[in-house]
Parts: sequence; C-alpha cells; structure tokens
Amino acid sequence: MSECGTVSRRVHSRYRGRVTDLPLSGRIVQLVVIARRFRFDAVLCGRQIFTERFAEGVLAPSARRTARLDW
Repeated sequence: MSECGTVSRRVHSRYRGRVTDLPLSGRIVQLVVIARRFRFDAVLCGRQIFTERFAEGVLAPSARRTARLDW
C-alpha cells in the first residue's frame, strides 16, 4: 500500500538484501530477503515507487538485523 493508502499490484522491480539473524548451533545466520518495489500510477500521490514492508516486529525498513537479534 502506498503513502496515499491505495494498493498497487504493478511490480516495478525487486530488491535483494541480507539480514543477520540469531546464531544457530554457534553459526552466523544471514537471511537473503527479496522485497518487491511497486509502481504507483496515481497522479495525486507524491511517490511513484514504493517498497513492500514486512510485518512489524519482524524486520524494520532498511534493517540489517532482525528484531529478534536486537533484543
């Protein structure tokens, strides 16, 4: 959903990032996250491209670490 509150299904591109999570059996865990960027065609909305967000408490926007690791 865009800042204007309208839903867009038009995928513009994909963003790939790495996020560090809690260690597992003493090993570093890095997750590869792929988020979609959407194009929004409404003229009245200030942004034309926006990135999907993950659930609150899981992964903050632009985060390099999961919420579990920050606890």
